[in-house]
Amino acid sequence: LLWLQKLVAVLHRVGSAVDHLFLLNHILRCPAGVSKWAAPFVKISVFDNPSGIFLFMQALALLLSPIKHRPEFLINMKPSDKKSPPAMPEGKDIQNWTLVDEAGEEDEDPDTSWLLLSEDDLVTLLSQFPFDELFKQLLGITVKGEYKPENTTCDQMMKIIGFASSLVDLLAVGLETFNRVRYRQFVKRIGQMIRRTVCYISDHWAQYVTFHKEHGIRMNHQFYSLEKLQVEFDELFLRAVLHVLKAKRLGIWLFMSEMPFETLSIDMIWKLFYILHCAESENIEGLCARLHFNECKDKLKDPEHKQMFEKCLSNITNSEGICLLTTFAHMTQPKQGNVDQEFVKTVALEIYEVAYVSLCTRENFSKVGRELLATISTVHPDIISILLDRIRETIEKVGMVSLYLFKELPLHQWKISSTEMDVIREWLLNYNLSTVENKLACIILEGLNWGLDEQQSTLALDPCLHTEVALMVLEVYQKYLTDKPYSGFISESIKQVSYLANVVRLNQTPEALFNHWAWELVVRLKLHNNHSCNDEGWPPINNAFTAPEMNESPTLHPLSKAVRAGIPIGCYLALSITSIGHSVDKFCSEGIPLLGVLVQSKHLKAVVHVLDKILPLFYPCQYYLLKNEQFIICLQLFLQTDSGVLQGVTQQVTQKVAQHLTGISYGENIKLLNSMIQTHVSESNKPGRVGAAAVLEFWILVLTSQQLWHRDKSVLFLMDSLCKVAFLHQQEDCLQKPLYQLHKTALGYHGDRGLLTSFMSWMLAGNITPSFIEGSATSTEVWFSWMIFNMEAIFEEDSQLRRYVELELISKPSVTPDQALRKAQSHLKFPVVPSIQRLMIYRWAHQALATPADHPLLPLIWQKFFFLYLHRPGPEFGLPVSGCIGKRYFHSTSHSNLLKEMKKRLVEIADFHHAASKAVKIQKNMDHTDNTSTLNESTGICLPESMTSPELHKELLRLFHVFAFWLDDMNLQRTDLYLPSLPVQYDTHRLAKVMQNQQDLWTEYVDSERIKHEFHETLNLWTQLHYEPFTTYRTSSVNNLFDSLLAKDRILNNLKTHDVPVPTVSLQYMKAPVPDIVETSLSDKKVAIKLIQQNLNILRQQAKIAAQWEHQQIGLDSELLGTLPKLYSNREEQITMKLECRGSSLNHVCQGAAKVSVKCKELYENNAIKQQLDALTEEIKQLQNYVARPPPQNIAEAAVHVENFITALVNAFKQHHTETFQKVGIALFYEIVSFVCDETQRHPPTRQFFTSCIEILGQVFLSCAKTESKTVLKKVLQNRRLCNLLSPYFTPNISPDEFVSLYEEVVKVLHTDSGDVIFMLLTKFDLMLWMNSTKPIMSERTRLLEIIHMALTLCGFQPVEEVQMAFNIFCKHWMYVLQYQFPDHYSGFLRLLMQSSSEQRLNP
Repeated sequence: LLWLQKLVAVLHRVGSAVDHLFLLNHILRCPAGVSKWAAPFVKISVFDNPSGIFLFMQALALLLSPIKHRPEFLINMKPSDKKSPPAMPEGKDIQNWTLVDEAGEEDEDPDTSWLLLSEDDLVTLLSQFPFDELFKQLLGITVKGEYKPENTTCDQMMKIIGFASSLVDLLAVGLETFNRVRYRQFVKRIGQMIRRTVCYISDHWAQYVTFHKEHGIRMNHQFYSLEKLQVEFDELFLRAVLHVLKAKRLGIWLFMSEMPFETLSIDMIWKLFYILHCAESENIEGLCARLHFNECKDKLKDPEHKQMFEKCLSNITNSEGICLLTTFAHMTQPKQGNVDQEFVKTVALEIYEVAYVSLCTRENFSKVGRELLATISTVHPDIISILLDRIRETIEKVGMVSLYLFKELPLHQWKISSTEMDVIREWLLNYNLSTVENKLACIILEGLNWGLDEQQSTLALDPCLHTEVALMVLEVYQKYLTDKPYSGFISESIKQVSYLANVVRLNQTPEALFNHWAWELVVRLKLHNNHSCNDEGWPPINNAFTAPEMNESPTLHPLSKAVRAGIPIGCYLALSITSIGHSVDKFCSEGIPLLGVLVQSKHLKAVVHVLDKILPLFYPCQYYLLKNEQFIICLQLFLQTDSGVLQGVTQQVTQKVAQHLTGISYGENIKLLNSMIQTHVSESNKPGRVGAAAVLEFWILVLTSQQLWHRDKSVLFLMDSLCKVAFLHQQEDCLQKPLYQLHKTALGYHGDRGLLTSFMSWMLAGNITPSFIEGSATSTEVWFSWMIFNMEAIFEEDSQLRRYVELELISKPSVTPDQALRKAQSHLKFPVVPSIQRLMIYRWAHQALATPADHPLLPLIWQKFFFLYLHRPGPEFGLPVSGCIGKRYFHSTSHSNLLKEMKKRLVEIADFHHAASKAVKIQKNMDHTDNTSTLNESTGICLPESMTSPELHKELLRLFHVFAFWLDDMNLQRTDLYLPSLPVQYDTHRLAKVMQNQQDLWTEYVDSERIKHEFHETLNLWTQLHYEPFTTYRTSSVNNLFDSLLAKDRILNNLKTHDVPVPTVSLQYMKAPVPDIVETSLSDKKVAIKLIQQNLNILRQQAKIAAQWEHQQIGLDSELLGTLPKLYSNREEQITMKLECRGSSLNHVCQGAAKVSVKCKELYENNAIKQQLDALTEEIKQLQNYVARPPPQNIAEAAVHVENFITALVNAFKQHHTETFQKVGIALFYEIVSFVCDETQRHPPTRQFFTSCIEILGQVFLSCAKTESKTVLKKVLQNRRLCNLLSPYFTPNISPDEFVSLYEEVVKVLHTDSGDVIFMLLTKFDLMLWMNSTKPIMSERTRLLEIIHMALTLCGFQPVEEVQMAFNIFCKHWMYVLQYQFPDHYSGFLRLLMQSSSEQRLNP
């Protein structure tokens, strides 16, 4: 594969389009699995390629057409699955699977299917086609992404449509070629590409049309008119649909439902609609050729045709049927021109008939039909009227299924007419509660939008219709439920779900369901003039609206009758519709009893709705209601009922059981009331309103009007919310004033003896001073505690209690706070003796401990504590400034422990803010806040959208660190404290303000964002209930194709979703494994030697490793041979043998076999030795396997590199014959010789390599070097192992001047141990040639004669065998010298011979 990638990379770079097609052709004829390796081989580029589109289409045709002669290319291949299967365990049968299509027929021949490409192969190859580039080129989008469809001319538009037609036809070839089950996903990709092609052209065509129409461009001077282009586009669309219809049972009909039908003409829409009805027809193309859209309309109305279509739907698969119906629904989307209402009606009724009326199809298509009709109705709400009329005709056939249909329809967008309301009225009044008609009427009325329209400006439906529906519901209620009173408790026990969800419950009676539905509907109706459905909010008091009188209007007769009968729903409607709920006087006289009926019947949600409408009338004149005892009792009963405080054990048990069964918790309506109150506070702050103070004062007086209100959890919940909203609107004074008066009354400052008696009895029982905060502090109603403690602090200041307590403490250091408090009480003559626990310094301390760490008021609570703790009294009493008074309050054991807890709490709070500062803040628009984003009451942890900013957490962290320093450092209590000397951590600026008793609150540390968020969350609870929270204006799922900006963005976005082709094979520049020889290195001896050394070191190291392996192998073999004889030994054993009698004798009876003991030696195998041998054998195998591995690549690279260098050097020398190259060659010769060692000679590869290198260098460079003979001789004499290597290059005859001295060097080393080396060297001296060629002088010849004589004498009188051969050479050379120019050396010869003979050194 690697070499193939290299070749393809080269071909991609230099090849033409034909070469690319050549590659694709061969890939298509490879065995299956090309997706794993061949994708990068397919390269098709459109941009910057003149023939890019031509190449794209040709390559696509090759891929999608049948592959010719593929079996012939694979004739030598065999399927891998034809191998014999492995043996299966007994009892298990081999299961052979056969691939079949949806009709149950075998999809392909198993014997030849292995020849086919796999689906992954085709998908991968198709992904290599850059369709995004193709469409960009087609639509005129530049490489940089610039797209200007307005520049398209009519000629270009026609070309675009024509090319798209060719592309669609080519893709259709793929649908036909791969029309088999195994290619289902690939066929879907082809279908998707057909859809995308049509969508691109459709969007471009839409922009073209829009631009020409908006700019009024006349087409007269252009060759193609808009009408002609529209016809061509319609035909393109038709061809695409026909191609998709042909691909049956492959799952691509889904893409037909996603086609952009919006850009088609009305005529083509009708034609396509009819063609889709005939999808199963055999001659569908011929049918298209002769059809006219008027004929299509007529045939679609034919009942016989409808029956055939229903039969066709029942025969095709469910998925294809769903796609077909979905296509019908999408065809009804708005077109460029006017909507064809007749077509929309036809499609809607067609889907309705198929999904609900036809017996053969409704079981399969009822659910999808419901969804499609809802989609159509969302765009065309008038269709609901047509469906209602059709359901009225077929309701007996449809039955209960119609309920699900109308529950899904967008009824909130429907404008119901009077005729349709008459049908609803008939169903409600003339059919009993258990019938389908009655239930369908309930669902329709429930689904209508009784709130604001889409512009949020006016009511979606006529206000008169609201009143009409309310009175109609009352009539039905009186007709069916008059004798069956259903309290609000039972009604609210049904979960807040839709009417249809309650209908399917089998455990609910029709009466109970209707009662629940009626109440849920009437509270949604906008019946009161103050329905707050526009920006004006509360109407002015003197507005011109006149509410009808209940007893004067004939239409209100059922209402009057219901009020007289005490029916709760009638009481609610009377308060909402008539003048009773619109007049202050009439409400006080007639309305409050009706409100009491609602409370007593436990319709508490309705009570909240009534209060929401009526209370704005009374805020300017509160005394009407505050002095009305009956109204106060009604509200108190409301709070008691919703909080579970009911009269009678039976009622309590009943409600608790119902709560457990229904999942409704106590106080749901109290939360609703709280949301309504805060909404009123917000509304009252608008210009021209009564103001928030009036609303707050009213509710504080109402809530505190009952006895022991401060123990009622419901009241405390409302009071806490009131205090929070008062803090937010800076209206705390309007709450503190009434609470201040109540507090003074409780302490006996006023004449209300009832309240005083209650608190006195509380005190006599051993309790502490009464307060509206039970216990030391509260962790739940923190806002209420803040208000109460501030009020009590004001009372403590006004009564001068704290002033006299501090005076006693600074005047007498030994006085305890308890003693100081008693003296202050006796001096001030309080009617009630105050408790020490009620001093504000302790109250603030306990509240600081109890408040959650993330509460917004916590910094202010600690600030209030430090105002008292770090207070420096004195000047106000005419005394000098003393130290802080705070330490005097915490001398006792209990109070010192409280101080320790506070220090610990400050550390915990600092840790909390440190961790919270690491969080990430999530911004969210308050206008879109979901009602689920509420505060967790148990933990106080807010959800992310109301998270405190990390910056504020960091500021709070610094603040609480400052508080910790203030509380820990006792030096702050000293009189001589000098503030500027304190470190920065003490924040001396704020510390000075605290010690100077500057009461300005540090509101910058209050998380106002969270307070506002919680306030808006509370408002949303009421707002979403009041403004139809479930009403959502759904928009069509189909985009507006004729919006040019949307179409342009859609094209650009869709182009980004195409598959990105796998990158093609990149051209890899190959690095030669052996570096090239640099010419300059051939003439640089140092560089050449360094290069040779690097490579020869590698070779020598490998030789040494081979030598180690050899020694290791020899050692293992020796150990094996030494251990093997020890494996067996003879061991003497005694064996008992039995000898039986073989003869018979009459006189002797055989007594049995004789037992004979025999001693022998048996073969014994030593197990320890065997294990040792096995280990040795295994070690030898491992060594042999290791040695048998191929050598490292660097060995071959080093050898080749040296060989290349020598070759280059030899060639350079032969070409130039310069002395420089010769010197480098000679240096390399000696360098290589220096690397020869025993290891290199023992290792055959290195021995052969070194020998060949020395031979080449010697023959080329040393054979003609006259000065190197002496050096070669020296190398040989130093290392005799080199004799065989170097002796061929020792040629003393080429150095005639050194001939004698060289001969002398050889003679000097003559020894018995070097006889063979001397002999070989002597053979290199050709004396006859030297003397004949050089004509040496007499003295030089004489010297040579003497040297030879010395050599003879060194051989000895009787030469040993080792030097015998050298002796013979010396004798021959002596004779050569004697014979040369005889008798010049005769006398000298005799003299030397006689002398050595006489000395017995030479044998004559």
